[in-house]
Amino acid sequence: MKKTVLLLLAFLVFVSALVSCGSGDPSQSAVSDQSSAESAISSESSDNSGEPEFNIQKRNYEGKEFIVYATWVSNDHNSEIVENDLTGEFNDFMTTNVNEAIDARNKLTEEHLGVSIREIYVASDRMGGTAMNEIRLNNLAGTLGAHVVAPSIYTLGALAGEDCFVDLNSIAGFNTNASWWDRSFNQTAQVNGKLFFIQGDCGIYGFNATPLVYFNKNIAEELKLPDLYKTVTDNEWTFTKVYEYAKLCSVDLNDDGKMDYNDKMGYAGQADDSWNWFYGSGERIVSENNGILRLSMYNERSSGAIESMTKFFSDRKVYCCANDYFGVSTSPLDLTSQQFIEGRALFFSDNLSFIHRFSGMNDDFGLLPIPKYNKEQESYYSLLNSYSGNAFAIPSVLDEEELAFASECLQTFCYFSTATVKKEYIERTLKYQKTVDDESIDMLNIIFDTRGTDLGFIYNIGSHGNASIDTSLPWLLQALMDGSLSFTSGYEARKEAAQQDLNGIIEMYKNQTAD
Repeated sequence: MKKTVLLLLAFLVFVSALVSCGSGDPSQSAVSDQSSAESAISSESSDNSGEPEFNIQKRNYEGKEFIVYATWVSNDHNSEIVENDLTGEFNDFMTTNVNEAIDARNKLTEEHLGVSIREIYVASDRMGGTAMNEIRLNNLAGTLGAHVVAPSIYTLGALAGEDCFVDLNSIAGFNTNASWWDRSFNQTAQVNGKLFFIQGDCGIYGFNATPLVYFNKNIAEELKLPDLYKTVTDNEWTFTKVYEYAKLCSVDLNDDGKMDYNDKMGYAGQADDSWNWFYGSGERIVSENNGILRLSMYNERSSGAIESMTKFFSDRKVYCCANDYFGVSTSPLDLTSQQFIEGRALFFSDNLSFIHRFSGMNDDFGLLPIPKYNKEQESYYSLLNSYSGNAFAIPSVLDEEELAFASECLQTFCYFSTATVKKEYIERTLKYQKTVDDESIDMLNIIFDTRGTDLGFIYNIGSHGNASIDTSLPWLLQALMDGSLSFTSGYEARKEAAQQDLNGIIEMYKNQTAD
């Protein structure tokens, strides 16, 4: 019902806009829309109890460029920074409305500060790629040509240790606790009062990097499963419950004696599920207590969680892992996502961006959070993926004047994103266009409310700042998925390298001592 009511309200707003556009100078409609957005943002800001109001004064920098260095994995990209030319090939999430929201956000920012926003885009392979090397070399040279960088979180983690970024909390007037910043992510990324990179309402890639579980409603009905949404709210959505339901859906459709993406299976996913489920269990690779960082991955409870995860992931008659099919396709997620689209998987898990692929499928689908380890667990948890997710940082090469300029621009940019980009993408596109029921909207609220990160993932701890999969603790989780390696032996073999990395991170965060 609430979805229907909100859609009706959206329709009335749309009709009202048509009336106003047809009754005067067309150029006035854009001005009116901007004024409405400014009013909405001011209202939201002042409604937050104890939240300082936006305090960046109107300025006139006479058209000075605010330059953002942004990256993604290919040349064909959707920009989250500037308006896109929608005549080319784009990923599914860039709708006309989202694109217009980006343009509206930028116009508000440019008008408030008298600036011009420009993006420098660099295609990057995310881990150790072009962007990382360019930022590193330009930092060493003392120049970068950008006021803000927005590469992958992996890249930011590696370069923060090389003194490439300013501690945002050290900048006068930079309010890292404001409502337009992602407080959960920022609380984890901040240690001893230092925060080198930040996530907020301006980051569409950050929203899209949030993992969840999709389920096929038609298959769930065929199997006579209970109300899965109620399973979540009743704290019954656990590792063992997922396995129990997934085992009910295993059919060798082509009678070739093996189960793969061509068959009907209980759960389709990929190796990142190991990261998402471990984080979803409430366990952490690195924990912080009163500014002291320590390795916390290996303990009695985490061992139980990993045993439960591995039992499920290693059952390849039930769990279809896309990573098994790199020999078939360079993009095996296309195979498993198509398996879900064609009604051959009960569950599919990956990030939020897949909702756009599934919105046109014949069967209805619903959304669920990453399951808990057990029902005694207090909360669900959603891991912001450090590979596909971006965050924002200010380069340390900027002089005092440019640093103040970058600070004002980034804060204004994200502030105006709340009632434009975030509202259009999250509240309208995702919740009221891509979902099919009110319960999925409730699930999205749970997912976003419990979203966070782990310094162990941010710094790919144990990798010594590169993409090594042999010594990193996050990659240990993926190595455990087929059941061929024990958690105890795998952790012991990687513990020393991880501690060395952690010591370097501790040094960066003010020389605290780990236990």
